[in-house]
Amino acid sequence: MGNMPCIEKILLLLQHNTYGGKEILMIQKNMKERGYSSHLRRFRKGRQVIAFLIFLCMGFSLASCKGGKGEVLVSYKKGKIKGKITRSDLQKIMFLRYSSLRKDDITVKLQTSILKDYASAKLIRLEAPELGLLDDPEYREGTLLSDEKAKIAAYSYHIQKKADKKMRFHFMEIQFLYLEKKKDDKGELLPGGARVEEAERILQVLNDPKTSDTKVEEEIYKQSEHPRYRLVGGYLAPICTSCSDVPLKDIVEQLRVTVKGKFIKTSLPEGSAVWLVRKVKEYEVKKQGISKYLEKYYKKAASIARKYTADLSPAEKSQSFIRQLLMDEKDIKSLAEGKMERLVSTEKRELLPNRLFEIRDKRNYSLNEIVGSESQIVTAPSLDTVLFSVGSKTYSYAEVLERMGGRDNAPKSFPEQMSLTRSVIIPVALLSNESFFEDVKKNPDYAFVRDYLESNILLLLHIKKRAGGEPKVTEQEILEKYNKDKDVLYSADSFAKVKDTVRRRLLRDKYDQVVDKIQKELYKKYNLEIKSDRLKESKV
Repeated sequence: MGNMPCIEKILLLLQHNTYGGKEILMIQKNMKERGYSSHLRRFRKGRQVIAFLIFLCMGFSLASCKGGKGEVLVSYKKGKIKGKITRSDLQKIMFLRYSSLRKDDITVKLQTSILKDYASAKLIRLEAPELGLLDDPEYREGTLLSDEKAKIAAYSYHIQKKADKKMRFHFMEIQFLYLEKKKDDKGELLPGGARVEEAERILQVLNDPKTSDTKVEEEIYKQSEHPRYRLVGGYLAPICTSCSDVPLKDIVEQLRVTVKGKFIKTSLPEGSAVWLVRKVKEYEVKKQGISKYLEKYYKKAASIARKYTADLSPAEKSQSFIRQLLMDEKDIKSLAEGKMERLVSTEKRELLPNRLFEIRDKRNYSLNEIVGSESQIVTAPSLDTVLFSVGSKTYSYAEVLERMGGRDNAPKSFPEQMSLTRSVIIPVALLSNESFFEDVKKNPDYAFVRDYLESNILLLLHIKKRAGGEPKVTEQEILEKYNKDKDVLYSADSFAKVKDTVRRRLLRDKYDQVVDKIQKELYKKYNLEIKSDRLKESKV
């Protein structure tokens, strides 16, 4: 990340579970290590246009936070300078950066760390003129289009809050019997391996009017070759059919037009198995009712699983997937709540990109391929080249540069210019006719997001300067660190295998030392007080 512009580092900091310079050099790989790579996979082809916006605005909804928003959690004072961080501020940061966390993961320790880091950013902003940070080219580059970015984030909050009051989810309950196709070592079907005749015979039994639901469950237990779902009568967890990403979409689409209760024979596109599947029920559920709705499924599945696993040996019952099926009520409630939180969070994150795609379709949007994220073009075109259009309005390269403050203020490289065009300028152009968007600056969330972004850029820049630039580690330091930690962390790994991991840990440690020193100095200078006694586990 040594050559990455300051703004890109800040965006990565906002995108993932890192902050305040402590893991600056680990961000790109840590986003996978910490489980955030799934967010990236959610962006379907073409959504790179708004990738930054989705991350910046993800989960920017405060509707679920109740009470005490003005309660002071951090205070500081130096002479006539006074300041505070309130519960409302913490709520906004949590939802900006941690929307994927479950309630149980929102610990007092995590909240305290976030408050400390945001306080550091706010105090560095006070110190910025004296430190000369405001005149630094990296700061100017980092705050380029910060007005537009804050407007988009506040707009995202607006549409999420509006949707939060009326969010409804459509679910389909599915029951299936699974037959694995039989193939040889080369992957070729064996004679009769498609199992067509066998599937047809089972299908007749399943669809026989005399076959009760209990008999269907028993038939699935006997015939299905899916190790997990045969033990729960073939009932899948309810599938959200109104969500942005629908699991088993091909099968769901077939069942939409199929009579409820009737099994059909189908398969997934990869065709590795035959599915005998039916639609059991379809429900519309309000957001508040999702957890209870899912609890009913898990309780039913656990009850069926107990019936079919009663005669298993203790060793067989110890298998992880069986233990997961035989959950008690406490675990079922926790699982249902977690699923609900992730589902709602995901759908809220999709509101902005979905709205932008709707506008694109309505307003006759077109994009020059040189702007696309897959473009290999690194040389800037002529100034009159049209980069994109929305309706009858065209946007030339010259106009895009002007919106970036002119050629002197714009990023120097053409790919970086186009990245900013995709992530900010195009979405602003698409949203320009939207009600509320032009007046969004009047919304207090606009001011918060802009301050949050710019303050963190200043903090990161100050950390970099105090560290003497990007920190470095030697081969000897890496080897010593490996030998010191190998018995605990790397007992099964060779030095060559974990060398990069050790290097990142060392770099993080060096940044931690700089950040800790900066924080101690600032907290002492401004008499900063964090009121940790007002924080609670699993609640912001």
